[in-house]
Amino acid sequence: MREGPLETLDRHRGTFLKSLLDGIGKFDAGAEFYFSAINAERSGYVLNPHDESLLKMFNSVIRKADEQQITGQSASYDLNQGTADEDMTGSAGFQQSQMSYVMGHGAGMNLSPNPSYQEQRIVPPEPGQTLSGRQFEMVDGHEDDPYRTHNFLGSDMNPLHDNTHDIVGDFYVHPDDPYAESQSQKDHHKEDKWEQFIKDNPEYDFLHNKFHYGPLDTNHGTNHKFYEHDYLNWSTNNASEIDKLRLSLEEQGLDENQIEHELRKAHINEKKAEWKENLGMMDYFFGMEWLTPEQRHDAYEHMKKNGANPTEAFRTNTHNGNPNWMPRFIRNFHQRFSGLYDHWVKHAPTPGNGMQIKPIALPASAVEVAPEMNWDTMRNHNSPGKVNSWERAVNHYNEIARDYHILNDSENKYKPLSTAQTLRVTNTVDEFGQPRRELEVVPIRQVDTKGYAKEYYPGYEVMKLMLGIDDDHQLYPKGEHPLWGRAWDGPEFTQDEIDTIFERRADEAKRLAGIGRMGRTHGPMNYGFAMDPNDYDYLDDHETAATHWHLPFAGRGGLGKHPNELFNLIHHHTLSYKEKEGKPSDSFDASAYYGEGALPEEEKESQEAEYESDIENITGTLGANRENSLLFSRNKGGIEGRHDYDASGKVTDYGMLPFLAPFGQAENQMFEMKEGQRTVRTNVKGAPEDSASNLNPHNVMASSSIRNVKGFNAQLARHSGTVDSAYNNIVHEDYHRGRRTGDRELADIAHKKLGGKTGTLATTHPFKAQGGALSDERMLSHSAHSGHMVGTMIGAGLPPMSPHHDVLDIRDGRIQPTLRNHDEHFIGLRQSPTELTHGDLDAEVEALEEQYSLDKGKAVTDEQHDLLDKEYERRLERLKEEYEQRPHVPTMQDFGYRTIMGTAGLVDPILSRQPSVPATEEYERALDELSSLEERLAVREEIDDKDGVKEYESLIAEKNQQLDDLESQLEPREKNRGERFSPDGHDSVLQARLVADTTAISQAGSHIKSMLESDPEIYNHIFNPNLDHETVEANMRMFAMMANDYLNIVPHDQHGIHTKGHHRITKEGLTGQVDIGTQLKNQFAGHDVAMNASSLGDANALMQQLGLDPENEYHNATLMNYIENTFLPNFQQDPSYSAPVMTMRQYIEKLHPDLDIEKEHESLKKDKRTRNVDFMKLVNRLYNSIGHRADERNTQIGIHHHLAVNSDPRRQRKENKKGEVIHETKPSAGGSNMQKNENDYWNVMQKLDSILSDDPSVSPPDTVTETSDEVTDVPVDQFGPNAHSVHSLYNSSGLRHEFGDEFHPNFKYKVSRNGKLEIIPVPEGHSQRMIQPLGKFWNAVAPSEWLNMLRHPDHQVIREGLNREDRMGAQFKQTRRGVSRNNDPHTFTMSADVGLADLTNPDIIRKELGNKVPLLQPMHRIFELDDLEGLRGFTGDWIVSHMPEGERGFVKKEDDEVSSDSFNLSDEDKENFKKVTDEDFNADVIKTEEGYYIFDVIEFDDKEVHSVLLNDRIKILRGGMEGVENIHVPSASDTRLTDDEGLKTIVEELSKNHDSLLLRDAKSVYMVGELRHPKWVLMKPGNDVVLRVLERRGSNPYTYRLGTGPITREEEIGDRGVESDGETYMDVGVAFNSPEKFNEGDHVRVNVASVSKVETTNGDDIYTLTGSKIEGEAEGEGLVSRETLGMFAKSGDTQWLCEIHRAKSGIRIAMPQGDVLYKCTQTGSMWTVHSPLANNDYLIRLAESQRTYWSPVAGALLKAGLEIAEKEEIHETEGEAEPLIEPHREEDTDWWEKKERQKVLVKGLTLIDRFLKSGAGSVGGSGSGTQGLGIGYATPIESPSGPTNLHDEKTMPDFDNRKRPGEDSYIEPETEDSEPAKHITIPTEEGTLEVTSDKAVFRT
Repeated sequence: MREGPLETLDRHRGTFLKSLLDGIGKFDAGAEFYFSAINAERSGYVLNPHDESLLKMFNSVIRKADEQQITGQSASYDLNQGTADEDMTGSAGFQQSQMSYVMGHGAGMNLSPNPSYQEQRIVPPEPGQTLSGRQFEMVDGHEDDPYRTHNFLGSDMNPLHDNTHDIVGDFYVHPDDPYAESQSQKDHHKEDKWEQFIKDNPEYDFLHNKFHYGPLDTNHGTNHKFYEHDYLNWSTNNASEIDKLRLSLEEQGLDENQIEHELRKAHINEKKAEWKENLGMMDYFFGMEWLTPEQRHDAYEHMKKNGANPTEAFRTNTHNGNPNWMPRFIRNFHQRFSGLYDHWVKHAPTPGNGMQIKPIALPASAVEVAPEMNWDTMRNHNSPGKVNSWERAVNHYNEIARDYHILNDSENKYKPLSTAQTLRVTNTVDEFGQPRRELEVVPIRQVDTKGYAKEYYPGYEVMKLMLGIDDDHQLYPKGEHPLWGRAWDGPEFTQDEIDTIFERRADEAKRLAGIGRMGRTHGPMNYGFAMDPNDYDYLDDHETAATHWHLPFAGRGGLGKHPNELFNLIHHHTLSYKEKEGKPSDSFDASAYYGEGALPEEEKESQEAEYESDIENITGTLGANRENSLLFSRNKGGIEGRHDYDASGKVTDYGMLPFLAPFGQAENQMFEMKEGQRTVRTNVKGAPEDSASNLNPHNVMASSSIRNVKGFNAQLARHSGTVDSAYNNIVHEDYHRGRRTGDRELADIAHKKLGGKTGTLATTHPFKAQGGALSDERMLSHSAHSGHMVGTMIGAGLPPMSPHHDVLDIRDGRIQPTLRNHDEHFIGLRQSPTELTHGDLDAEVEALEEQYSLDKGKAVTDEQHDLLDKEYERRLERLKEEYEQRPHVPTMQDFGYRTIMGTAGLVDPILSRQPSVPATEEYERALDELSSLEERLAVREEIDDKDGVKEYESLIAEKNQQLDDLESQLEPREKNRGERFSPDGHDSVLQARLVADTTAISQAGSHIKSMLESDPEIYNHIFNPNLDHETVEANMRMFAMMANDYLNIVPHDQHGIHTKGHHRITKEGLTGQVDIGTQLKNQFAGHDVAMNASSLGDANALMQQLGLDPENEYHNATLMNYIENTFLPNFQQDPSYSAPVMTMRQYIEKLHPDLDIEKEHESLKKDKRTRNVDFMKLVNRLYNSIGHRADERNTQIGIHHHLAVNSDPRRQRKENKKGEVIHETKPSAGGSNMQKNENDYWNVMQKLDSILSDDPSVSPPDTVTETSDEVTDVPVDQFGPNAHSVHSLYNSSGLRHEFGDEFHPNFKYKVSRNGKLEIIPVPEGHSQRMIQPLGKFWNAVAPSEWLNMLRHPDHQVIREGLNREDRMGAQFKQTRRGVSRNNDPHTFTMSADVGLADLTNPDIIRKELGNKVPLLQPMHRIFELDDLEGLRGFTGDWIVSHMPEGERGFVKKEDDEVSSDSFNLSDEDKENFKKVTDEDFNADVIKTEEGYYIFDVIEFDDKEVHSVLLNDRIKILRGGMEGVENIHVPSASDTRLTDDEGLKTIVEELSKNHDSLLLRDAKSVYMVGELRHPKWVLMKPGNDVVLRVLERRGSNPYTYRLGTGPITREEEIGDRGVESDGETYMDVGVAFNSPEKFNEGDHVRVNVASVSKVETTNGDDIYTLTGSKIEGEAEGEGLVSRETLGMFAKSGDTQWLCEIHRAKSGIRIAMPQGDVLYKCTQTGSMWTVHSPLANNDYLIRLAESQRTYWSPVAGALLKAGLEIAEKEEIHETEGEAEPLIEPHREEDTDWWEKKERQKVLVKGLTLIDRFLKSGAGSVGGSGSGTQGLGIGYATPIESPSGPTNLHDEKTMPDFDNRKRPGEDSYIEPETEDSEPAKHITIPTEEGTLEVTSDKAVFRT
């Protein structure tokens, strides 16, 4: 039956509803519903209100995508649309809180895309099992899961594991101090004060409503009251035993406090033992320790039924006052869960969130009452026994109006009102033209003919009229009303009622404008770690009611994971079931959901018979099920707090959301509202019903610059990760003081300091609203990089017993990224910071100028002068740029670092801290020599020459030592072009701090070791010199973890250890500045120009006296600013105030009367050779001494400096809202060299015009004090808001979780905050995942015997044996198929495995990280147009364009700002890009020698156009952009549109001027996020050369061996030299499948795809030509020279996608275009790859062009007998994974013999390294750089890269490959008597090579 419009509407409606619930395909489903609704309307169908609401929901959906570039995701809602009978609350019946929910729902419920914990591992409760007493359990995961044995919640990486009983017990009774108040007592007082504060401040009473906390009965419902109740019962029930104990304690001499403490400890110890057995994980979080297991079960059932609603009371009838437990449960959960939650999301190296929470100022709109608030307040105010105040006011108005008309005998001048109407004041004029105000009655809400609602609410004037009050809110007496006059018979309301109405009105205004800020200001009392007691009356110290529960995590680094992953663990731990009612249609199969074995077999029948999973259909008809647990609900779209809502999104029950409010998920923050035809941008500010928004931790912003957006989460402190908390809180106070007082400069500087932009250590934050507030990618990428970066620098991923000596310099050549495929970002993190130390810029400029003058004197020609000028300018600019960072970048010396030499006689890897210098040639030469030595050693081993073996082993050891010394001098990687997660210069700050922190941890280890010496039994147990290597390594790791814990947990006075950190210090006794200030004050003596009351009246005269021009607007602005900001504040206090004033110019004139200031100043505009730089130095030196930044010193001396405004006329003029010009003091900067000269001119002008003044009442002191923020020695203290700490490294949960190797130390420890350290021996050992400590920690702690085990060569084999895969960290484990941990950069999950198959994939090297769009490359390369016939899938329409050579990247223009993460754009470049078009854009650009070429565009005019067809994007480039200066856009000369018919002609025309062309399908889109485009083809012909035929094989087609020459040093190139006609020629490669016949000696013209070059040890170049095609005979032409081949080799070639696999007859090269099969022949130890077979010649040539890249992998495969597994879908066998082909082994030989094997593999890795360093990139060069294995390479002149001998008939395409007696071996199929699979592991400095009989993987 044909579907009609109504059926289509029904179907699409259902699909859209499902998509709204599961979050999948909302946009597409909504679009289908939208158009089907329109179609139904056109067919006469009237949409019902439900469909109308859904249409509005779709409007919200489509707006979300448009607004994501703002700080938070957004949505749109039209509040004007609706029907006349709708409620007044808003569109479709939504109140703002409901609308907030609709906008944000589902936005942050997505699960982690790549979780560490597979949910199938979590053991759910059995059906019917209570949650009371239940502990978290996980089963081991799949063998391919690298986290299969990890269980954070159930292991001691979680500080709560097996400790909750002690944590709870110590809360109620202090463990040590009998005189101290218990924590429960302290928190009781805090909670009592907080509750009273809420009661006393009605604007905050929403925190007491049922959607938040509910009111707490502090007389009976605090935890301390419950404890006291239990202690009293215990005392009563055990009276006799207590009396005996008391008597015993008295006899011991204890006082009453001590006795009471002991009694309470006895009670709590009993409870601890009980809780250890029955206090489950959720019991702990909800604080159910004082409930029986049965009561806990009842509480859970109550929550499942009633949610978190505190008005639905849960009472036990067993406690004093029988309090309602629900408010207690909510507070307990917030207080106790917050510690785990914060730890879960915290960055791995960050010890805690130590910034004190401070009140967040409400937005300005909080004091601006909107008209609707007038109406709402009056409607919601009721006096006892009366109707609401609005109705009373309306009734009274009608009475008064009637009386007015009667008394004045007038017509109905004032018409009567209804409660649905209001008055509108209109201004008009009377008949005499005088202004008059009239009252018009208007409906509060009306709907126009188009369905748009217009709303009018009573304004302030109308409200006063209705209430009968004046401007002071006082009631008018009878008869005195200004409007009603005699008719006014007195007010309807009392003054108390009026006061109450306006108080509520003000409170509601605050709530409407900033209820979220209000909630996040005072809510942290229940979940924050620290709050500033100076800002909260209910606090006496920084501790909150949650602080105690945070302390187990304090000082330890977090996991850095997605919070939803934690929610998912808890969801499955608390999964809900319900009793079956009959046979359900969707019965739950737990075994299917969780896997076999998750539930006991005997339970399955009972489960199926009685229970089913609590899976519900939300609306009853949608079929979009969700699975419920205690706190959460799961559906396909993700996870969310359990609550109920209808299909339109309106909340019907808030369920468990109050429990989860402070841990809420990310929400849409911004949306648009329509007011009539106007669209207004606003954002959700929260609502009294919406605790999830009010307390939400996400989308944090320090401030908002977005107009009309004032409600974002500004609570920066809660999750700010800190190391220097004491300093960060000082700066945080600066920030708030600046915001509070309007001191923008103070606030900005503080903000930069917290962000690490001024040389300080940056704070971290997991929830900042960057990259889109809902951008999990940025949040998780930032967190991952934080862990990866630090983990790499401390060598956390190195094999056991192979530590770095110290923290690696970020530029060190040995540093290896731990995150696979993230090279660009790692390179960015390694950007070399400035290498200049602190110093005087003037002195360095002076030295530069001296050298410049000296060089100029030697110059003769104009060209030499020009070169010197350019070099001078370049170096000067570089000095200035580096100087800007220098004061903020502490050097290694600032941190007190020095290298530490190792123990004599041991090999100690010393880390070079010198600047990186090129050492490539020396390094590679040493590597060559090492390879040669190893080959000779192999020969000595084969002939059993023991003395020779010993000799060469010694030589090899010396060579390795030389390589160690050279490795740290390798060149640094290229400059980053990727996304940065840290400010410029911050990396060196981090590195220096890590050096200082690890030194402090080493000192702590030494300190603890000395403490243990007092207990010989413990000491000898841990440091037993006879322990095996494994236990030694385990104990050292455990000791390092303990030392890190010790520093961050115990008070400083217990150890006295310091680190280096920033702090605000006061310098006293400074005399230099006093001398300068005194000199200035002396110049004021007798100076007759003063600023006083007299001069204030004649500003022009004063300006002339100061040498300023009264007609100059900038001079006027400077004086006015001085008067307003400096003079008037003093004048107002003392009208007689008078201050001598002069300008800086006048001061310099007094100091240097002979100096022609104007002349010297004017010279600054001139050429470098003639400008007076000395004059500029003079001005700058004075400014630095007495400028406005020296205000602190100046105040003590009695002088003041007022900086003039910048009078540079080139600056863009800005205006304020009033149209007044804003004059700024920001200096001029940027531009070309000439412009920079002018910058100097105007900046000096600004300083000369600055005003200096003197305070004669202040005499210069002998010395001054000065506060400054500096790097200094800071005491390491227990983590807290007033402490300095060390980074969490060895004790970091995140680093241990990801990097930690599993070992079994023989001791445990417990560190208490009072400094007590308890060591517990565990002789049998216990499993721990731990980080390897640095070498300097070994030096500080390890006994000499252990150091010998660590470093002596005799222990090398044992050390290598420790590096087993079963103990490796999760990041390094491989699956059975050799696949390592995922490549997702957004979780803290690193992978560093490089499989052999990956080495032939160029995209592995060039993949980019984060939310950057990767550069899109063509999928295919062809050599000539005919090759296109072998490719399919094109539409027939083409865009053919030139593909310029150069670096590619993106350039973005947004709001007149041009930026690029790819290029270092000059100011001139930016200006030119701005001129290209007026619209914003994001373009794919190629940097060429001539400038920049805009290749493609992905965003234009605020629209994403990457999905627009290419032919339309070209129209944008041609029609919407134009070439300017050095910016070029596609034109007819290089870009043409054609079809198949005209393709050949166009290609021929463009090929005349361009070497390479890009053929793109005109109907293709820019596939954002992809690396290769299947419809883009690069046509790049090879190079034509003339070669000699050295050998011919086969018969049509033929295979030719080709060469060039003749050469004279044939002995230097080995087998690559081939004799022909008495001469020797160099074999350069093979041409396959040639149809034409040539003879040996013929010269042929050959087109070659690529040329590669290697160099022999004697310096001879050997060339290899690949992808060769013989074009024809070249009779009489000379052979190509080696010089020409050298030029071709330098140009390089592009690598294309290919994979290499073993095949039965050899190897198979798999490419997107097709496969090529090669035969392989072995002769001795040499393999030859030959005789390619494919569907066409194009495929063979393409494969041959890539031989350079795949041949090293083929060599490793063939020489070591390895196998790279085929893709699963083409496996030929099933069952156990066995190698498809086993390498043939000659009798009496063993390829797996160790030395021979290593020799072969070293060569194979050498070639692989060569490949990785070969520049394998992409078309246009993305700039991602190349990465080698870090081992260098020797000169390979053997197979597999050469020679190309054609061996007899085996080279023929039709050769029969059956084995013949006496022949060389081929690869044979596996036989029954084949040897079993073997496995070897070879550690290297750079990583580990693992080889089995079926695969090889190199793991970095």
